[in-house]
Amino acid sequence: MNIKDKERLAESKFKDWLNENKIPFWYIHQEPDTFAIAFKKDKVKRPDFMILIPNIGFILTDVEYKEPARKYAEFQINREETLKYCKMQEKYRLNIWYVFSNERNHFNIWYWIPVLKVRETGEEYDDYFAVPMENFVIVSKNQGMDRLFAEMLKFI
Repeated sequence: MNIKDKERLAESKFKDWLNENKIPFWYIHQEPDTFAIAFKKDKVKRPDFMILIPNIGFILTDVEYKEPARKYAEFQINREETLKYCKMQEKYRLNIWYVFSNERNHFNIWYWIPVLKVRETGEEYDDYFAVPMENFVIVSKNQGMDRLFAEMLKFI
């Protein structure tokens, strides 16, 4: 399975998880003609989902098929992509989070982290940020958003 197929699989499993937990969302279509030219000029990146939180607002998520590094308890997160998301978050006052899972855990565990925390806590290398696992909010398939909401308060 190539990386694009893995990404589509992760997004599909995430949609399933959102629907199973009755979490309202909008999936953001990724075709080039659905992205404003103004965003291209600003060199920002488009997330995958807008998760709607009643009485609060929303968070944007970039869902990725990702496994922790083999040698260390960390995720290696694309540096350029993260900086683009940070720029978008800062300019437009958005809450953007990464959400990772994979087939190894059967998409039963989702690792959540705000993009700004990646930049703040990750060790920066040429191509990626190495972010220790302890910086992620871990939400199991059966926990729904309650766990995430409780942990989100730590980031406010």
